[in-house]
Amino acid sequence: MVMNIFNKPYTRDSFLDDFLVDFLPDDFEIEETAISLDFSARYLCKVTRIGICRSLELEVFEMSHLSLSDARIGVSKDAFKVLYRHSLCNLALVIFVPDNSPEKYRFSLLQINASLDENDRLTRIYSNPRRFSFLLGT
Repeated sequence: MVMNIFNKPYTRDSFLDDFLVDFLPDDFEIEETAISLDFSARYLCKVTRIGICRSLELEVFEMSHLSLSDARIGVSKDAFKVLYRHSLCNLALVIFVPDNSPEKYRFSLLQINASLDENDRLTRIYSNPRRFSFLLGT
């Protein structure tokens, strides 16, 4: 059943009920919260936090984008800005859904780590979204 949802167009209900609830630990909570885009997003048009797993310090976001092609780098740059500004955990599973068509969508892991450099300045290290991203759908 789980693998069947990845061959179909994206729906939030199916993704949550048929996959995430069983995939993540029991403390995963569905939480649908609209996130405002408080910056000039190049590709993203709508962001919703759809859940949180406190034991993994992980959030799940659904992000709709306006890219007609597969603009993964631009979309992920916008997504990291959302994570930096609005994430409670700085670790997220993200569903990227084209606004014009949910037939093909992308499922990615994004992470921001903070560390001190040699001058004791705080720096952020971003995960490589291309390495942790999967194209799904029809």
